[in-house]
Amino acid sequence: VQSLSAIDIALWDIKGKATGKPVYQLMGGAVRNQLTPYATGMYRRYTENEIIESTGEALSYAERGFKALKIKIGFGAEYDLKLVQSIRKTVGEEIQIMVDANHAYNAAAAISIGRELEQMNISWFEEPVPPEDLAGYQEVKSKLTVPISGGEAEFTRYGFQHLINNRCVDIVQPDCTITGGFSELSKIITLCSLANVQCFPHIWGSGIALAAGIQAAVSLPDFPPSLEPAPVYLEYDQTSNIFRKELAEGIPEMKNGTMSIPVKPGLGIDINEEIIRKYSV
Repeated sequence: VQSLSAIDIALWDIKGKATGKPVYQLMGGAVRNQLTPYATGMYRRYTENEIIESTGEALSYAERGFKALKIKIGFGAEYDLKLVQSIRKTVGEEIQIMVDANHAYNAAAAISIGRELEQMNISWFEEPVPPEDLAGYQEVKSKLTVPISGGEAEFTRYGFQHLINNRCVDIVQPDCTITGGFSELSKIITLCSLANVQCFPHIWGSGIALAAGIQAAVSLPDFPPSLEPAPVYLEYDQTSNIFRKELAEGIPEMKNGTMSIPVKPGLGIDINEEIIRKYSV
Protein backbone atom coordinates (compact mmCIF):
# COMPACT_ATOMS: atom_id res chain seq x y z
CA VAL A 1 0.00 0.00 0.00
CA GLN A 2 2.87 2.36 0.73
CA SER A 3 4.27 1.81 -2.77
CA LEU A 4 0.84 2.53 -4.24
CA SER A 5 0.68 5.65 -2.09
CA ALA A 6 3.88 6.96 -3.67
CA ILE A 7 2.52 6.37 -7.18
CA ASP A 8 -0.81 7.99 -6.35
CA ILE A 9 0.86 11.07 -4.84
CA ALA A 10 3.10 11.39 -7.90
CA LEU A 11 0.09 11.22 -10.23
CA TRP A 12 -1.70 13.97 -8.32
CA ASP A 13 1.48 16.06 -8.49
CA ILE A 14 1.64 15.51 -12.27
CA LYS A 15 -2.04 16.43 -12.65
CA GLY A 16 -1.52 19.59 -10.61
CA LYS A 17 1.46 20.66 -12.66
CA ALA A 18 -0.40 19.89 -15.90
CA THR A 19 -3.37 22.05 -14.87
CA GLY A 20 -1.36 24.71 -13.06
CA LYS A 21 -3.16 24.07 -9.75
CA PRO A 22 -2.00 22.99 -6.28
CA VAL A 23 -3.20 19.53 -5.26
CA TYR A 24 -5.52 21.03 -2.65
CA GLN A 25 -7.40 22.82 -5.43
CA LEU A 26 -7.88 19.49 -7.18
CA MET A 27 -9.17 18.01 -3.90
CA GLY A 28 -11.90 20.61 -3.52
CA GLY A 29 -10.13 23.87 -2.77
CA ALA A 30 -8.46 25.64 0.12
CA VAL A 31 -10.61 25.55 3.25
CA ARG A 32 -8.08 27.70 5.18
CA ASN A 33 -5.32 30.16 4.38
CA GLN A 34 -2.91 29.09 7.10
CA LEU A 35 -1.95 26.06 9.19
CA THR A 36 -0.70 25.63 12.74
CA PRO A 37 2.37 23.39 12.74
CA TYR A 38 3.33 21.49 15.87
CA ALA A 39 6.89 20.40 16.61
CA THR A 40 7.39 16.66 16.96
CA GLY A 41 10.47 15.66 18.91
CA MET A 42 11.69 15.17 22.48
CA TYR A 43 12.78 11.61 21.72
CA ARG A 44 14.40 9.61 24.51
CA ARG A 45 18.14 10.16 24.75
CA TYR A 46 19.17 7.56 27.35
CA THR A 47 21.62 10.00 28.91
CA GLU A 48 22.16 10.97 32.53
CA ASN A 49 20.28 14.26 32.13
CA GLU A 50 17.77 13.19 29.45
CA ILE A 51 14.75 14.85 31.10
CA ILE A 52 16.61 18.16 31.33
CA GLU A 53 17.89 17.86 27.76
CA SER A 54 14.48 17.05 26.31
CA THR A 55 12.92 19.89 28.30
CA GLY A 56 15.50 22.26 26.83
CA GLU A 57 14.64 20.98 23.37
CA ALA A 58 10.95 21.67 23.98
CA LEU A 59 11.72 25.17 25.24
CA SER A 60 13.75 25.89 22.08
CA TYR A 61 10.72 25.07 19.93
CA ALA A 62 8.48 27.32 22.02
CA GLU A 63 11.02 30.14 21.69
CA ARG A 64 11.03 29.67 17.90
CA GLY A 65 7.30 30.32 17.85
CA PHE A 66 5.70 26.88 17.88
CA LYS A 67 2.34 27.01 19.62
CA ALA A 68 2.13 23.25 20.06
CA LEU A 69 4.56 20.40 20.78
CA LYS A 70 4.24 16.62 20.55
CA ILE A 71 6.30 14.59 23.01
CA LYS A 72 7.37 11.00 22.45
CA ILE A 73 6.41 8.83 25.42
CA GLY A 74 5.90 5.09 25.90
CA PHE A 75 8.84 4.28 28.17
CA GLY A 76 6.97 3.54 31.39
CA ALA A 77 4.84 5.69 33.65
CA GLU A 78 7.69 7.09 35.75
CA TYR A 79 9.71 8.41 32.81
CA ASP A 80 6.71 9.54 30.76
CA LEU A 81 5.11 11.55 33.54
CA LYS A 82 8.37 13.14 34.69
CA LEU A 83 9.13 14.24 31.14
CA VAL A 84 5.71 15.69 30.40
CA GLN A 85 5.51 17.39 33.79
CA SER A 86 8.95 18.97 33.31
CA ILE A 87 8.09 20.26 29.84
CA ARG A 88 4.70 21.59 30.90
CA LYS A 89 6.23 23.44 33.84
CA THR A 90 8.93 24.94 31.60
CA VAL A 91 6.92 26.03 28.55
CA GLY A 92 3.85 27.12 30.52
CA GLU A 93 0.15 26.60 29.96
CA GLU A 94 -0.13 28.65 26.75
CA ILE A 95 1.73 26.03 24.67
CA GLN A 96 -0.32 23.03 23.62
CA ILE A 97 1.23 19.67 24.43
CA MET A 98 0.35 16.37 22.79
CA VAL A 99 1.86 12.98 23.65
CA ASP A 100 2.51 9.98 21.39
CA ALA A 101 3.05 6.51 22.91
CA ASN A 102 3.39 4.67 19.56
CA HIS A 103 1.15 1.86 20.92
CA ALA A 104 3.49 1.10 23.85
CA TYR A 105 0.80 0.18 26.38
CA ASN A 106 -2.17 -2.03 27.02
CA ALA A 107 -5.48 -0.45 27.97
CA ALA A 108 -4.97 -0.66 31.75
CA ALA A 109 -1.55 1.03 31.65
CA ALA A 110 -2.72 3.66 29.15
CA ILE A 111 -5.69 4.57 31.34
CA SER A 112 -3.50 4.86 34.44
CA ILE A 113 -0.98 7.10 32.67
CA GLY A 114 -3.73 9.02 30.87
CA ARG A 115 -5.40 10.00 34.15
CA GLU A 116 -2.15 11.62 35.27
CA LEU A 117 -1.65 13.29 31.89
CA GLU A 118 -5.12 14.82 32.12
CA GLN A 119 -3.90 16.88 35.06
CA MET A 120 -1.21 18.39 32.82
CA ASN A 121 -3.62 19.82 30.24
CA ILE A 122 -2.72 17.49 27.37
CA SER A 123 -4.39 18.16 24.01
CA TRP A 124 -4.38 14.54 22.83
CA PHE A 125 -3.00 11.08 23.68
CA GLU A 126 -1.80 9.44 20.48
CA GLU A 127 -1.66 5.68 19.88
CA PRO A 128 -1.99 4.60 23.52
CA VAL A 129 -2.51 0.93 22.54
CA PRO A 130 -1.61 -1.25 19.51
CA PRO A 131 -3.57 -0.37 16.34
CA GLU A 132 -5.08 -3.87 16.18
CA ASP A 133 -6.57 -3.53 19.68
CA LEU A 134 -9.83 -1.78 18.84
CA ALA A 135 -11.44 -2.92 22.09
CA GLY A 136 -8.48 -1.45 23.98
CA TYR A 137 -8.94 1.86 22.15
CA GLN A 138 -12.61 1.87 23.11
CA GLU A 139 -11.78 1.15 26.74
CA VAL A 140 -9.16 3.89 26.95
CA LYS A 141 -11.41 6.40 25.20
CA SER A 142 -14.32 5.62 27.53
CA LYS A 143 -12.24 6.05 30.70
CA LEU A 144 -10.37 9.26 29.85
CA THR A 145 -11.40 12.81 29.08
CA VAL A 146 -8.23 13.66 27.12
CA PRO A 147 -8.90 13.18 23.38
CA ILE A 148 -7.53 9.93 21.95
CA SER A 149 -5.91 9.94 18.52
CA GLY A 150 -4.58 7.29 16.15
CA GLY A 151 -4.58 5.93 12.62
CA GLU A 152 -1.04 6.29 11.29
CA ALA A 153 -0.76 2.48 11.18
CA GLU A 154 -4.03 1.94 9.29
CA PHE A 155 -4.19 1.19 5.58
CA THR A 156 -6.89 2.27 3.11
CA ARG A 157 -10.45 3.33 3.82
CA TYR A 158 -11.29 -0.17 5.01
CA GLY A 159 -8.89 -0.05 7.95
CA PHE A 160 -10.15 3.38 8.92
CA GLN A 161 -13.77 2.27 8.64
CA HIS A 162 -13.29 -0.04 11.63
CA LEU A 163 -11.46 2.62 13.63
CA ILE A 164 -14.11 5.27 12.95
CA ASN A 165 -17.29 3.19 13.07
CA ASN A 166 -16.27 1.65 16.40
CA ARG A 167 -15.70 5.16 17.82
CA CYS A 168 -12.17 4.22 18.88
CA VAL A 169 -10.62 7.67 18.55
CA ASP A 170 -11.54 11.32 18.85
CA ILE A 171 -8.95 12.36 16.27
CA VAL A 172 -8.19 10.36 13.12
CA GLN A 173 -4.63 10.64 11.77
CA PRO A 174 -4.29 9.20 8.25
CA ASP A 175 -0.90 9.43 6.55
CA CYS A 176 -1.39 9.71 2.80
CA THR A 177 2.12 8.29 2.18
CA ILE A 178 1.01 5.08 3.92
CA THR A 179 -2.71 4.65 3.50
CA GLY A 180 -3.08 4.94 -0.28
CA GLY A 181 -2.21 8.46 -1.36
CA PHE A 182 -4.55 11.40 -1.92
CA SER A 183 -7.13 9.22 -3.66
CA GLU A 184 -7.65 7.02 -0.62
CA LEU A 185 -7.25 9.93 1.79
CA SER A 186 -10.24 11.69 0.22
CA LYS A 187 -12.40 8.65 1.00
CA ILE A 188 -11.13 8.53 4.59
CA ILE A 189 -12.00 12.20 4.99
CA THR A 190 -15.54 11.38 3.87
CA LEU A 191 -15.76 8.69 6.56
CA CYS A 192 -14.60 11.23 9.15
CA SER A 193 -17.21 13.70 7.94
CA LEU A 194 -19.99 11.13 8.20
CA ALA A 195 -18.95 10.31 11.77
CA ASN A 196 -18.25 13.97 12.67
CA VAL A 197 -14.76 13.00 13.86
CA GLN A 198 -11.77 15.36 13.81
CA CYS A 199 -9.09 14.59 11.22
CA PHE A 200 -5.46 15.74 11.23
CA PRO A 201 -2.92 14.30 8.78
CA HIS A 202 -0.05 12.30 10.20
CA ILE A 203 3.25 13.30 8.58
CA TRP A 204 6.56 11.50 8.82
CA GLY A 205 9.67 11.17 6.71
CA SER A 206 10.88 13.20 3.76
CA GLY A 207 10.12 16.67 2.48
CA ILE A 208 7.82 15.04 -0.06
CA ALA A 209 5.78 13.53 2.77
CA LEU A 210 5.62 16.94 4.45
CA ALA A 211 4.52 18.62 1.21
CA ALA A 212 1.79 16.00 0.71
CA GLY A 213 0.58 16.46 4.28
CA ILE A 214 0.40 20.22 3.81
CA GLN A 215 -1.75 19.82 0.69
CA ALA A 216 -4.06 17.45 2.57
CA ALA A 217 -4.34 19.73 5.60
CA VAL A 218 -5.25 22.77 3.50
CA SER A 219 -8.19 20.96 1.91
CA LEU A 220 -9.56 19.28 5.05
CA PRO A 221 -13.11 20.31 5.97
CA ASP A 222 -13.73 21.60 9.46
CA PHE A 223 -14.69 18.94 12.00
CA PRO A 224 -17.27 19.75 13.19
CA PRO A 225 -18.40 22.67 11.00
CA SER A 226 -18.76 25.86 13.04
CA LEU A 227 -18.63 29.62 12.78
CA GLU A 228 -15.26 29.64 14.53
CA PRO A 229 -13.59 26.38 13.51
CA ALA A 230 -10.62 24.97 15.40
CA PRO A 231 -7.27 25.22 13.62
CA VAL A 232 -5.91 22.25 11.71
CA TYR A 233 -2.67 21.13 13.32
CA LEU A 234 0.15 20.09 11.02
CA GLU A 235 2.79 17.64 12.22
CA TYR A 236 6.26 19.11 11.64
CA ASP A 237 9.00 16.77 12.80
CA GLN A 238 12.04 18.67 14.05
CA THR A 239 14.53 15.82 14.40
CA SER A 240 17.54 15.68 12.09
CA ASN A 241 16.57 14.36 8.65
CA ILE A 242 18.45 15.41 5.52
CA PHE A 243 15.64 14.09 3.29
CA ARG A 244 13.17 16.42 4.96
CA LYS A 245 15.45 19.44 5.02
CA GLU A 246 17.24 19.19 1.67
CA LEU A 247 15.30 16.89 -0.67
CA ALA A 248 12.33 19.19 -1.31
CA GLU A 249 12.56 22.91 -2.01
CA GLY A 250 9.57 25.18 -1.55
CA ILE A 251 8.11 24.11 1.81
CA PRO A 252 6.47 27.19 3.39
CA GLU A 253 8.26 28.56 6.45
CA MET A 254 6.61 28.92 9.82
CA LYS A 255 6.21 32.51 10.99
CA ASN A 256 4.70 33.55 14.32
CA GLY A 257 3.46 30.03 14.95
CA THR A 258 1.60 29.60 11.66
CA MET A 259 2.42 28.41 8.15
CA SER A 260 1.02 29.94 4.97
CA ILE A 261 -0.36 27.67 2.29
CA PRO A 262 1.66 26.88 -0.86
CA VAL A 263 0.57 28.38 -4.18
CA LYS A 264 2.73 26.56 -6.71
CA PRO A 265 1.08 23.77 -8.75
CA GLY A 266 1.11 20.11 -7.76
CA LEU A 267 2.76 19.42 -4.43
CA GLY A 268 4.24 22.92 -4.55
CA ILE A 269 7.83 21.74 -4.31
CA ASP A 270 10.88 21.15 -6.49
CA ILE A 271 13.04 18.09 -5.92
CA ASN A 272 16.76 18.46 -5.30
CA GLU A 273 17.93 15.69 -7.60
CA GLU A 274 21.52 16.07 -6.42
CA ILE A 275 20.43 14.73 -3.04
CA ILE A 276 18.87 11.71 -4.76
CA ARG A 277 22.04 11.02 -6.71
CA LYS A 278 24.22 11.50 -3.65
CA TYR A 279 22.33 9.00 -1.50
CA SER A 280 21.29 6.46 -4.12
CA VAL A 281 22.49 2.90 -3.65
